Amino acid sequence: MSRKHVVVAFLFGLLLMLVALPALALTITVDGDKVDWGAQAPLITDGDEPLITDKWDINEVYVNNNSVNLFVRFNTLANTEWQSNTEFFYLCLDTDNNTGTGGSISQCASMTGVDFIFRAVNGNIINLRSCVAGNTNFGQCTAVAGAVLAAGTEVTHPGIGTADENEFSVRLSDLGITEAGSCGGGSFTVKANIYFDNSDTDPDDNVPNSGTVNLPIDCVALAVRLNSFDATSVAEGIRVNWATSSEVNNVGFNLYRSTDSVRPTTPLNSAMIEAQAPGSGQGANYTYTDSNVTAGTTYYYWLEDVESTGSATVHGPVTVVVNTPTAVTLNNLSTSTSTMPWMVAGAVLLGAAGLLLARRRRA
Repeated sequence: MSRKHVVVAFLFGLLLMLVALPALALTITVDGDKVDWGAQAPLITDGDEPLITDKWDINEVYVNNNSVNLFVRFNTLANTEWQSNTEFFYLCLDTDNNTGTGGSISQCASMTGVDFIFRAVNGNIINLRSCVAGNTNFGQCTAVAGAVLAAGTEVTHPGIGTADENEFSVRLSDLGITEAGSCGGGSFTVKANIYFDNSDTDPDDNVPNSGTVNLPIDCVALAVRLNSFDATSVAEGIRVNWATSSEVNNVGFNLYRSTDSVRPTTPLNSAMIEAQAPGSGQGANYTYTDSNVTAGTTYYYWLEDVESTGSATVHGPVTVVVNTPTAVTLNNLSTSTSTMPWMVAGAVLLGAAGLLLARRRRA
């Protein structure tokens, strides 16, 4: 083969590799570092408003989401100032796109139809509240129990602003946004208004100054559609079962166990439990037997499904009480074969052989 043919073959192979590579999804860590947002363009460029001090003047707003969280990032014209309990960031959302429901919230330019308010205080104290008709400010809305939120600012010490990037996230399901219920597998928009209250004599900043902006929500197909997840006490210990109806982008699962409602950080399984139908619209059934348990103890189990992008979704917990004494071994996900029947069979064969030998000696 000539050098020319070798080069052509190499380039053709490289092209096939590039075509075969899956699209890389954006993975955002809420830490105040904008690098993981890539080259994404801002949703809003608010620019310089002379009457607002630059450290409180929102310049750009970015929005993104994965299958679990909504991410919002904004920067200010100068290093953002977050003083203790004096500066507030509000994100007002009309998640059902109905101005007839929700509150009319003063903090967000009297935006109507506000279903949820996300608030950050001091850059790291975060809250989510739901609003109904008649609510006119954050304090009148109701706290969303168990909401999963995160905040990250370019601040080396809480309350001391050293940079201008600020990131926040809120779990989509806490906003009532689900793939099936909100978008049917496509995408939609949520009306929003952003308010940065500097608690000073300068004017505060609203984005936009009046009205709302549409936040695009990309309804990413969930990696796993979980049909069931339960745990039962059996003679061998605790049997954890789960079933999926599809496993798009899924690579595997992790199980977590605790004796209280706080999920540990280390999985129960020593290696990831591999998906049985990865990348498929088909589902699978799974069983994991946990034998390292104590009779009479209540255990909590969580199931984590892991996407090919590295994102993960946690389900549970489910609880179960061990009602029988158990052994102290841990069986990994598999159909394990007990050694006891073989031991019994071996004992029977040895006994039979001994009896036969004794008869021959008598003979």
